[in-house]
Amino acid sequence: QGWFIAERTKFSLYAALPLMLLFLLQWTDKKRSSVKTALYISLLFFFLNGNASFPLFGGIFVVLIVFLVFYIPSLIKTKRLRSLLGLLVLTGISSALLNMYWFLPYYNFVKSTYSQTVAQVGGVAGVLTWVNYISKDSSILNLLRLQGIPEWYQNPDHAFANVFLTNPILIAISFLIPVFVFLPLLYLKKITNKKLILFFLLTAVVSIVFVAGSHPPFGAIYILMVKFIPGFVAFRTPFYKFAPSLWFSYALLISISVSYLLRLYIKKDLNKTFL
Repeated sequence: QGWFIAERTKFSLYAALPLMLLFLLQWTDKKRSSVKTALYISLLFFFLNGNASFPLFGGIFVVLIVFLVFYIPSLIKTKRLRSLLGLLVLTGISSALLNMYWFLPYYNFVKSTYSQTVAQVGGVAGVLTWVNYISKDSSILNLLRLQGIPEWYQNPDHAFANVFLTNPILIAISFLIPVFVFLPLLYLKKITNKKLILFFLLTAVVSIVFVAGSHPPFGAIYILMVKFIPGFVAFRTPFYKFAPSLWFSYALLISISVSYLLRLYIKKDLNKTFL
């Protein structure tokens, strides 16, 4: 379903997300300078920019927020906080210059018609009504199982949703998904890059809070952001805007768990086995 609802514009940002994170992680490991990292990220969004649709950057923003929260303590410890600020400034300047071709039109749109557009949907109250509608089935349990997609529950003629919601075998499999996601916590000591695993786990948790929208128990946080953060009303469909960061972190964590279990129980060279 995640791929089904994705148009070309969303695909471009799905492709940009892992590349952006790769550049940032290489910077933290001192494999690339701040200037080159800023230029690479700016060029990345010059080509992959979601067709200049700001709300589609929701997943990108979540990963950036988690990256800053997770890595700032270690950067302070290694006295690289000034380097991080320099990276952010350089990225901002280079991105603004390279992406001016869509920044300016978008700025003009926000300046001239943004307020009118919000008013047409009933203002902040109307946005919150829609958020509540979209978030109705985005419970924590559903999201942990990669479900909670509004279309599944609100469209009785959905092509395949009922199969996943009623088939006992598929329901059981859905509960295995979060097991594989959080399984690395059990063997964290045996993993070489523990910090990266913890980063993706934190990304998954934070993503769930955003994807859940106004659904309890964290819905009050999302409602406050809609009310008081300027421009946040653009994210009036939380599931579709923030889910990419959840899918991304889940894909990596599940692959790590499967890889670990294969090495643990098969104990053979898989390449030789299958080739």
